[in-house]
Amino acid sequence: MTETPTVLDSFRLDGAVALVTGGSRGLGRTIAEALAQAGARIAITARRASWLDATASDFAASGHDCLARTCDITDPVQCEALFDAIIERWGHVDILVNNAGITWGTPSLDHPIDRWRTVIDTNLTASFTLSQRFAKHIIDQPATEPGSVPPRRRIRGKIINLSSIMAQRGTDPAVVTAAAYTASKGAIEALTRALAVEWAVHGITVNALAPGFFPTRLSEGVVSEHEDALVDRIPLGRLGDEADLAGVAVFLASPASDYLTGQVVALDGGASAW
Repeated sequence: MTETPTVLDSFRLDGAVALVTGGSRGLGRTIAEALAQAGARIAITARRASWLDATASDFAASGHDCLARTCDITDPVQCEALFDAIIERWGHVDILVNNAGITWGTPSLDHPIDRWRTVIDTNLTASFTLSQRFAKHIIDQPATEPGSVPPRRRIRGKIINLSSIMAQRGTDPAVVTAAAYTASKGAIEALTRALAVEWAVHGITVNALAPGFFPTRLSEGVVSEHEDALVDRIPLGRLGDEADLAGVAVFLASPASDYLTGQVVALDGGASAW
């Protein structure tokens, strides 16, 4: 007798393949591990092998099927090789999480233009080129490819872009000034809406996740110096943590969110509503 699927089944990712850029530590690692726990096979990238290899070993020890590969996501040749490696191993890619990003904190009057370009290229342009490569893969493969996740309705691929609460409201310059980062994340939200509308016909959903302040390597300097000031602007009265991120990431990657596209989920304890 076949069991009737439950609502919890719609959060499962069994058989799916997910690529998480910047997946060796921080928010990327949390997202990758959450998707793996939900049943996905995980490909993670980073620029440096040291953290990447350690994370891959941890995932393997936990029983997760993981491919780890160094990749400079601003280099289209390396990105193409990355997709080739994933497809060679598993045959398909179903979920793309554009998480990798950098920042440069300095007053805008002093912001070096070369650093501006580096931040924009990494956070925005690379997210577009990876999304483009992912979409071409989804569109080119048969809708009923053996081994792929059976489509619920007609959804065949999911893109999750990482934005930031800094794209949605101004930040006290006494706490942080990072114009290039802020601009890149604002553009990510606009790109999310544009691609969601354009690629819906192909069964691809595109959403963005905009975390508030989470204690990570990227934010450790700001958090260590200004945690009280940050928390004062969060209605729920605390910074985010890994458990807050994991469930939302699984939701956006899973069939549970199949009717959600072009949206930005602000995971910020209510800060953007203040």
